[in-house]
Amino acid sequence: MPEDAWARHPLFNRVYQDSVQSRFAQAEFIKGRRFTEAEFQELQYALEKAARNDALKFVKKTLYNVERRSNAAHMLRFISPFFSAQENAVKTWLRIASDN
Repeated sequence: MPEDAWARHPLFNRVYQDSVQSRFAQAEFIKGRRFTEAEFQELQYALEKAARNDALKFVKKTLYNVERRSNAAHMLRFISPFFSAQENAVKTWLRIASDN
């Protein structure tokens, strides 16, 4: 699935925007002053690329992803065809609960 499809997802958009803003604020803090338009044009592609990678990693970590399959899901594929989705939901909720 192309990455463009992820860009339409609200979670991806929120994480992407937050990442761009925090990375830009960090870059300005390190520089010690605001960027000129020319400096920003040079920096923009790198900021957007890094923010896209952050958002894609976060979405894949949070939402169900068919790329992740455990051995248990492989063994139970004929008994419980949606075991991997259930396993992913339980793991995600446990991670969210432990983080908060």
